Amino acid sequence: MSSSSQMKVDYEMLSDLEAHLTNALNVLGMDIESSATIAANSGDARLGGTIVAFNQSWIKHRYDIKENLEWLRDSVKNIAVQLSDVDKSLAQGLKAPAAVPASPGGGGGGSSKKAQ
Repeated sequence: MSSSSQMKVDYEMLSDLEAHLTNALNVLGMDIESSATIAANSGDARLGGTIVAFNQSWIKHRYDIKENLEWLRDSVKNIAVQLSDVDKSLAQGLKAPAAVPASPGGGGGGSSKKAQ
């Protein structure tokens, strides 16, 4: 079998990708809290207000990014599950005993000599 007709799936890599996408979503979710903390600690009311205003202006974009990251993470997870199911199904097919074909006469293949 040539290498072009084989497909190797690195399930660990898919799992890592899913975890990284989940981390990105978690960090994105903390963005509002982080900007509020930065604004409060900036030491200048105008600078703090600018930080909060900038954060507010990104709400729509942040939502779009979050939605795309969720779709991508869920797709990666689905791909891993579907490929794993196919692998298991193929492996079970390889382990199943081969069916023994029936003899052409259907009589069990024994000889039939008449008694004399």
